[in-house]
Amino acid sequence: MSKSTFALSMIHTGKNLAFKRFFFPVVSEEEATGVERPNFEQLVGDAIANGAALPDESEYSAKRFEDVAHLETCGATARVRLRTDDYQLFSEFHLHGVHADRYGSAGGREVGGLTVREVERIFQEELGGLEEYSPWMDIHVGLYDNDLDSYLRRFLDHGVAVLALRWPSADEKGSPLYSLIVHAPDTQEVFEIISTTAPRRISLVFRDFPMTRHVFQQDELRLLVNSSGPTPLHISRSHYDLDAVKAHYEQFFDLEPIYEVRDADTGVGFVSFWHQSVKTFPGGEVDPIRMQVMYWNRPDQSMTVAHTTAWFERRLEQLNSQYMRSYASCWPIWGDNHYGVSAVPAAYFVSVRQRYDDAGIGYMLFKQYDREGIGVNIYTGYFPLPGGMYIEIQVNSDPLPAQPDVKFWKPTMEDGSVSVNYCWDFTCPP
Repeated sequence: MSKSTFALSMIHTGKNLAFKRFFFPVVSEEEATGVERPNFEQLVGDAIANGAALPDESEYSAKRFEDVAHLETCGATARVRLRTDDYQLFSEFHLHGVHADRYGSAGGREVGGLTVREVERIFQEELGGLEEYSPWMDIHVGLYDNDLDSYLRRFLDHGVAVLALRWPSADEKGSPLYSLIVHAPDTQEVFEIISTTAPRRISLVFRDFPMTRHVFQQDELRLLVNSSGPTPLHISRSHYDLDAVKAHYEQFFDLEPIYEVRDADTGVGFVSFWHQSVKTFPGGEVDPIRMQVMYWNRPDQSMTVAHTTAWFERRLEQLNSQYMRSYASCWPIWGDNHYGVSAVPAAYFVSVRQRYDDAGIGYMLFKQYDREGIGVNIYTGYFPLPGGMYIEIQVNSDPLPAQPDVKFWKPTMEDGSVSVNYCWDFTCPP
């Protein structure tokens, strides 16, 4: 897997970028490609000093951080990538937040009465000060790092709420593991930093979590305990029916769970999948650490404030069913809530697409010119998943000709120029 992406409201794009760039070992995509603004680090530091690490004081207080965001032709971004020190992953890992505005998109992409800003409010309300574990924390990105102290020091020095967990290894003989969970305030992004080594801060109170939160192979742990810097471990989601999740991944992606875990006392459980399996990447190079996609199921959600995760999942599923009918029509804003799988063989991409067609489930496609600027091939596709979020599947270098009605990833503007990003022409009902 190559990235985790969430939709952002415009007002929180700069604040989100400042949070990720300051507290995590990342660089912005623009820094990585050498086109970042000269004063970018100063902008980030000033934003944190002025409250970008904390929840909003009022509805529009985050506007003062908008200058941190990267403005696109039709939107804004908060996109970063991890700095991994010890070994090069097959796929670089990116943490993206996007505000994808519309250009000629009738009705806009926020369809069915549910806006990104409303969902951001719900996340903030449900997570609050992270005093206890919330089902909304099941939606997160999991990273491994041996040095939790470096994160904790910055979090606590800047007033960031942290939930510290201690949990058992899946191997009954294994030592416990430790997690720090934080929320990029007023957004959908939650991060869990996992380690075999507890932080040295004595005053930190760890809450015991009753079951494992990630299953490692022994060879993976050997690599990780001798590594430095962050390593992506998993993308985590929640769903009200894990059997439906398993059926979907098998039917559409040829994937069976690599792990299924359930706590007998609470009924809480998860399933996890690995996209670089033999079926999907036959004979291909794979990452030394298997990055998993996990789905949690939590029957008791009585601790939620006003909304359960099941409400969110059913709402997004309903919106996709109603509006995501064809790649030639509307692409709801919730397509921006996705994880990405890159360098997928063209034959596998065609198979996934055909299975969605056979099931009558809509998806979004984009195309781009080949390197010679002559042929037009499929560039990427976004396919809805159980729970209403999406998977982005990018084709490898194998040419896959695109139909005329597939939209360009970077469309031509009215003045004849080519847009940088997000200037799509969708037809979305109001």
